[in-house]
Amino acid sequence: IYYVGHVSSTSGVGEAARGYIESIRKLGINIEIYDLADSNWLISLLEDFSENIPLCLILHITANELVNLIKHHNETILYFKKFTWMIGVWAWESNMPSPDFDSAAPYLDEVWCISKYMEEALSEIPLKTKVIPHCIQTSFNIGKICPVVLELRHKYKFMAGYIMDLRSFSFRKNPMGVISAFNSAFKNGESACLLLKISGINEHRQEYQNLVDLASKCNNVFITDEIWSREQISYFYNQIDVYVALFRSEGFGLTIAEALSSGTPVVCPMYSGIVDFTYDAPGVFYVESREINIPYDWGPYKKGWKWADPNIDHASEIIKNIYDEKNSIPLQTRRLSKFKNKIATALKRKLSTDTVSDIIRHDLRLISKKFGEH
Repeated sequence: IYYVGHVSSTSGVGEAARGYIESIRKLGINIEIYDLADSNWLISLLEDFSENIPLCLILHITANELVNLIKHHNETILYFKKFTWMIGVWAWESNMPSPDFDSAAPYLDEVWCISKYMEEALSEIPLKTKVIPHCIQTSFNIGKICPVVLELRHKYKFMAGYIMDLRSFSFRKNPMGVISAFNSAFKNGESACLLLKISGINEHRQEYQNLVDLASKCNNVFITDEIWSREQISYFYNQIDVYVALFRSEGFGLTIAEALSSGTPVVCPMYSGIVDFTYDAPGVFYVESREINIPYDWGPYKKGWKWADPNIDHASEIIKNIYDEKNSIPLQTRRLSKFKNKIATALKRKLSTDTVSDIIRHDLRLISKKFGEH
């Protein structure tokens, strides 16, 4: 298998790509990696392809990226498609497909959808789809501390957190909703804080400043734009008491899965891609929400498409209840530890590399029968 993607990226896309690669390697399949960070990736791919045609070529890039690639290298992509099975790995966060999906579909044989929600959005695209979820690490090295987290953990009895990338659009991720819900929950001097880790600020300076300004008006709300290692992110998940994600839509919800895999309770709407792995999962506290029409064009998301509108008051109530429960006298350390282990075990069973490997194995067997061995 040849795999093209943002393999070295520290973003969620990079984490997802590395998870798929690990799942494929577990099957004992030879896999060649072509990292988009390497400016010569396409040249290397062409050279390898001319010498050894793979069973399939996986393009873990957005539909928009594929459309742009086709514009500049149309004949090359058609050449690949003539001789191998072309798989796209796409993420999407609305009930309607982007026009780029229609443009890119003829160049692929199949799309791996990261959730049932996304598969439904692609239902009218004439393309074979398969739901293959992201996988998460089943063991976390939390030896490397994060100073800002450690400082807040020592100062406050209760700590909520959220991680987001502004390049994923703040109006979809809704960090302002998280801040508002937390601020409404704690108005009486409680020993509680909220830490938001924000990335992608260079491209979205004004949005970042808006968040900083809002946080400055609230009690005990902190924002960091530090770049954390994988170990520091794991440390963050293990230190916070609740992960609050009041998104309007998620194609999958990788940070939510990561929080749960650390045994951290999550407050979020019961909507979009996260439902696949949070339904009936312990430690998930669903926020009431209503489905609304997007009021106007937001980035790639068009006016009239559907999203969730989470109830901030209900989210605030849930956060306060978790705080009260954690700080009540009957809740002892042993009980909390058992609860965290129950959350983590349930989630890891659904999204481990072994589970995802089994799904991929089944799909590759079908491809082998349909397309033939090389």
